[in-house]
Amino acid sequence: MSYHIYTFHLTGHYIFGLMIVSPRFSLPCRYSITTLALLLLCVGSAKSDTTDERIADRLEQLVSTPAIPQKQLDSLSERLSYLTNLNGTPSDETCHEIAMLKAEIAHAMMNGGRSIHMTNLFVNQSSCQPHHGLYDFMLGGIAYNTGQFGLSVDKYRSAREALGTEDQASVMIQLNLSAALEGASRQAEAIDSLNAMLNGEHWKAAPGLANGLYNASIAINAAAIMISEKRYTEALDLLGTIDASNLSEYWRSIQLSNEYIAMFMSAQFQECDSLWAANFRYLPFSEVPLDLFEYTLGSWLATDAIDYMELLVRDADVTNQLLEKEGSVLFALLAPQLSDSARKQHWDILKVANQLERERMKDVADSHKKSAREKIVFEGLQEKLKLVTRTSDRWQLTALVLGLFLLSYVSMRRYFKLQSEKAIRAAVQAVESKRLTSTSLKLEITQADIRKIHMGLTKGHQIGEALLSLQKVEVLHKHTSAAPNALDSINGITDLSESEFTILLLSLDGISNKEIAHQLQVSSGYVYNSRSAIRKKLDIPKESSIRQWIQKQTS
Repeated sequence: MSYHIYTFHLTGHYIFGLMIVSPRFSLPCRYSITTLALLLLCVGSAKSDTTDERIADRLEQLVSTPAIPQKQLDSLSERLSYLTNLNGTPSDETCHEIAMLKAEIAHAMMNGGRSIHMTNLFVNQSSCQPHHGLYDFMLGGIAYNTGQFGLSVDKYRSAREALGTEDQASVMIQLNLSAALEGASRQAEAIDSLNAMLNGEHWKAAPGLANGLYNASIAINAAAIMISEKRYTEALDLLGTIDASNLSEYWRSIQLSNEYIAMFMSAQFQECDSLWAANFRYLPFSEVPLDLFEYTLGSWLATDAIDYMELLVRDADVTNQLLEKEGSVLFALLAPQLSDSARKQHWDILKVANQLERERMKDVADSHKKSAREKIVFEGLQEKLKLVTRTSDRWQLTALVLGLFLLSYVSMRRYFKLQSEKAIRAAVQAVESKRLTSTSLKLEITQADIRKIHMGLTKGHQIGEALLSLQKVEVLHKHTSAAPNALDSINGITDLSESEFTILLLSLDGISNKEIAHQLQVSSGYVYNSRSAIRKKLDIPKESSIRQWIQKQTS
């Protein structure tokens, strides 16, 4: 599968805001989209090195001015033709007007306009030519748009040198320079120009780089060129240094797309499938770069995601764009004239072919790796490196095993704790939801209580229920003889019902209303009403607590 790189190249159309590119971006990246913000800052920032400050001011204004219509550009071109055809040496006023017209025309042409004076703009006519970094920037844009990448490189470099790296437009110019170098098939220089912005000392004070605002976008562009140069490992390493949390959705998609393609081209298919399943599979089709569909097709087939293909077939807009490439593998799956059975048959055939192709690419990649290893001259150094690697692997494996063991232990502790808490909450909720169904509320130890205590002590099950049952035993043991006899001396004690007497005993032990309700299997409201009845029958003052009043009466 062939691989091509397409780039964004910024021009000055509408405050330098629109790029010469379709709305759907190509892979692995397009240059300089983030420099839109930089362009807005260019107003008033350029350093004038012309003898006419009015021309410099006009150039600074132009960078924030929308491109003029073609009809107006034709009028400017006619005026320039008239002035340049005058006999004799032009006066200062005429020369100034010529320079101003060239600036206007250059700005319009950089944004896609057409003029008969394109060649004349690149000819130096001393004072009648604007001498300014922004004018060289415009000329660089014109050369790039017309495919003169070598000339574009020269003009961008001239603009950068004239304005300096601390100018607001410096990063934007450097990015366009990288695009021009890539267009001229000078990929190594393009990568170096991008790396210079990330690591060069003289770039550290450049606007947008000192605060790291554009570093991620620059790194992604550099990785894209590395991929076109088949430097997949370097590209993946560079992409791995990017903090994705600060990326916009657009640049995050570009980063992942480059990462997927680099792994695909280096036969890391398992990683490709994971990346596709975790990210691209769930993106709306309109947000997936068109070129990426062809790359990720292998992941569809490998993960048997036929439902993804069927959904894509229903998206007519995206499918029609993909089908413009006749003869592609996607055409064999997405063609609208295919029946469901034919499409399924094609899917099964491609699935087998995809597996065979992956195995072939894997063998080729392994062969390249083996050849690279065989080139190592110093075998002793190679053996030492292997020994260090094995030792490191053992330590990593040991650390991994210990980490997994610790994680399992913590997880199990957490699990059992949550289960115990859940059981207690469920028990309390179940008891609170019950209503009184029997008039016999005497507190007693049942067979179920004994079973719960046994399960809690021997197997660690139903811990919450076992604790409540043990509390019952403690209360019954305490009040089997002494407590009831002591209470007999209180007036009205015999008027209490069996349930009220039981609730009184539990209250004297400091057990909360909620726990009493749970043990007696009644609602909290029933316990509250019973305590009110106890106060009334024993004539306990409202300002006294039941427990303190009983203790005072029996002491």
